[in-house]
Amino acid sequence: MSNGIAYAKALLDISKENNIDINQIVLDLQHVNNYFDDEFISFLKNPKVSKTNKKEVFEKAFSNIDKNVFATLMILIDNNKIVIICFIFLNINGNTAHS
Repeated sequence: MSNGIAYAKALLDISKENNIDINQIVLDLQHVNNYFDDEFISFLKNPKVSKTNKKEVFEKAFSNIDKNVFATLMILIDNNKIVIICFIFLNINGNTAHS
């Protein structure tokens, strides 16, 4: 699975297992996705910016989102895949629209 499908599936599975409102996950991902303009993406892709610094930015900006969404963001940063968040959002949003 690629382009965020595996991460989207994992978030959906976790939310179902823990009776978390899928709509809240979608709203949180949409909130995060709204930050992703060209400047922010350049910051995230910059190899001179440490993962620690990237995580600090996310902690300040997204401290109020669901803990599972936040944990997924941290994993994406660790795996240098944070820029696929838009694909995760699209996959989850598409899955919830058909539910």
